[in-house]
Amino acid sequence: MSQNLIKLQGILNGVFGDSLAEDESSLAIDMAFYHYNYRLNLNESIAEQVELPISNKLIIFVHGLTNTESIWDYETADKHTTNYGHQLEAERGYTPLFVRYNSGLAIKENGQELSEKIQQLFEHYPLPIDELILVGFSMGGLLIRHAQLDFDKGWTNKLHACVYIGTPHEGAKLERAGKTTSNLIKSLTQPYLNIWHSWAELRSQGIKDLHDGFKDNKEAFHSTAKHCFISGGLLKSTSDIAELIENAFIGDSLVVKSSAHPDVALEERENQHFSGLDHFTLARSPQVYKFLSPWIEAQREKSIPLRILHPVLPNKNTPLFLAQADGSYLSDSIRFALQMGHKVSHTAHTMHDSISNEYYDRFHALPVINLFSKPIETGHKSISTPIFKTVGQALKITEKSLAKRSPNKTTK
Repeated sequence: MSQNLIKLQGILNGVFGDSLAEDESSLAIDMAFYHYNYRLNLNESIAEQVELPISNKLIIFVHGLTNTESIWDYETADKHTTNYGHQLEAERGYTPLFVRYNSGLAIKENGQELSEKIQQLFEHYPLPIDELILVGFSMGGLLIRHAQLDFDKGWTNKLHACVYIGTPHEGAKLERAGKTTSNLIKSLTQPYLNIWHSWAELRSQGIKDLHDGFKDNKEAFHSTAKHCFISGGLLKSTSDIAELIENAFIGDSLVVKSSAHPDVALEERENQHFSGLDHFTLARSPQVYKFLSPWIEAQREKSIPLRILHPVLPNKNTPLFLAQADGSYLSDSIRFALQMGHKVSHTAHTMHDSISNEYYDRFHALPVINLFSKPIETGHKSISTPIFKTVGQALKITEKSLAKRSPNKTTK
């Protein structure tokens, strides 16, 4: 699958991911670790799946809502594509792994699965892992906090540091505005307006979970690990007024500083703010890396030597290195488009009928005019109603026929 299609899949999962998972769609992303764009099979030897040396010091990157691991990539001055993980590998010896997951699922659910995956990784890693660092961008920071609540997992004993980049620990203002707007639309009496409430509620559980973030649990910060909180801001001015306005309304465009630097965090922590950097740039900025690299190095346990295992060159003809897409992607993509088309048709039908009914009611109340308006309404609806019903039925029939070809899928 091309990188553009993978990015589109990430967007679909962020917005509709819980529905895709419930429908058992192949478009729903299964959480997995990736190393240089290759998905790792945790049931097989990892040493035979990577082409680069792997070390006893591991750093795991977790992307945010609607993203994939490509969110970390950026170009250097010489047009070379890199990211924080690959740079830390080259300069500090860390082995970087990148998580790809369905960001539309509940954050707590994803955090628990992340903990399970890390534990599985520890059990199949070819070297004893002496040092683990977790880096989460935006929603990813909330996932690594939920994962830290798994105190009984052995991997937590090796957790050395956590970095939260643009993470809405105390909630995201955009989702709060979205919920308020959804409730306002629902309260409207006109059907052609409150029909949009159902569209607003289509947003995934992952998005809804951003309303409050994770602001009330101090135990979600591992007590023996170091914690670093990175925020950004659109305004470059450092005046008190500009800072007040930015933190109250603007932030990095999605997350304000007070949410990225939560009060509930442990007292021994590092807070770093980057003026002039928007939300997504925080995940791929040379300026951020310039701070991050020495901070990670300062946390390194100097008594533990760096050990490197040179891998056995893998056979790229094995399924591990083939594209993850198969024929079901096409049929599930068509089914998803048909589902959205059916909802569009239903919305158009509702809006058409409610608006026309409102005006017909006004015309019917007028003497003389009502002599013409009633026959016109009857003729109008005798044409429009069958058209909308035919379109809706055609979409449903097509969707069901596709479902029959995929016996594991259910049509609701």
